[in-house]
Amino acid sequence: MPAKKNRPPEIQFPELTRERLVHYRTSPVDFIQDQTIVQNALDGGKTWIRPILTDLHRKVVNEVLLTKDEDCNPLYTFMLLGLARKMSKTVLAALMWIWKACCQPNELILLAGPTKDAIEGLAFKTCAEVFERNTKLRT
Repeated sequence: MPAKKNRPPEIQFPELTRERLVHYRTSPVDFIQDQTIVQNALDGGKTWIRPILTDLHRKVVNEVLLTKDEDCNPLYTFMLLGLARKMSKTVLAALMWIWKACCQPNELILLAGPTKDAIEGLAFKTCAEVFERNTKLRT
């Protein structure tokens, strides 16, 4: 059976067990790298690959998502990410939103960006594509 366009059959996701979900709640980087995929920028977005987080991406993800206040509530409830152009800001934000939706209870996620295209064409599309390709995240 031929593979569907833009859907590489070789990408498999680890089983989303209770133990793994508990781990992901305190390790958003592992969740992002294990359970999500993104369009491959090297071929113009024709294929999908696992996200490759740089040290800066890892630092941002962990600090924003895991830092707690003195009452153990998330310290950051709003994120304004300022990095240079083409440093994956919008995609990184989308992957962080997916982690919050899947690993944190009762999350309300609002998407905002500089243009409608940035939000609908990239951030929301990234979120939707991850859920389409990893159907286990829908439950």
